[in-house]
Amino acid sequence: MLPILGAMFRKLQLRLYKRSIDNALALHRRNEVRSDGLTLDTVCNRLEICWHARDLHPWDCGLSPDRRESAFSQQAMEDTEAAVHRILERRPEVEIIEIRVFHPHSNALLASGAIQRSEINTYGRRSPSVRMRLGELGIQYFFTPADPGPSCVEPRRSEHTGDFDRSRIA
Repeated sequence: MLPILGAMFRKLQLRLYKRSIDNALALHRRNEVRSDGLTLDTVCNRLEICWHARDLHPWDCGLSPDRRESAFSQQAMEDTEAAVHRILERRPEVEIIEIRVFHPHSNALLASGAIQRSEINTYGRRSPSVRMRLGELGIQYFFTPADPGPSCVEPRRSEHTGDFDRSRIA
C-alpha cells in the first residue's frame, strides 16, 4: 500500500511542478491583454551534487591494508548507488544528476559522472557488480589498488586532449 501511495505522491509532485512552470509562462497572468501565453516545449532539471564518502567503521581498523582498501571502495560504491537511487526516487523533477564523490580525508576525487533518469529505468540493477552498474549509468571510479589504505588517485587530465589519463584509473 505504501509504495502505491509513494508513486502517486511523486506523480502529483511532478504534475504540480509542471503546472508551476506553465503558470510562469502564461503571459495573461502578468497583466497582459492577450489570453495566450508561451508554450512549454521541454524541461530538463539538472542537479549537481558533491559529497565525501564515509570512512570505514572502527571495527574494520584491524583489517590488512588491502582488505581495508577493498572494503572502503565497496562501501563507497554501494553508498553512491543508494544515494543516486534515493535522490531520483524522492525528486521526480530531476532528470540528470551530476555527482562527484571525494575521499573523506584527502579530498581526492573518488568518483564522478552524470546519470540520466532514463538510464536508471533502462539498466535498473541488471549487473551483479555494483561497479559495473555504476559504470553502465555513467559513473567512473578512480581507485588504484597500489596505494596503501583506503585511498584514491585524483585523475589527471591530459595536457594535449583534456581527457582523463586512463593509465591512472583502476
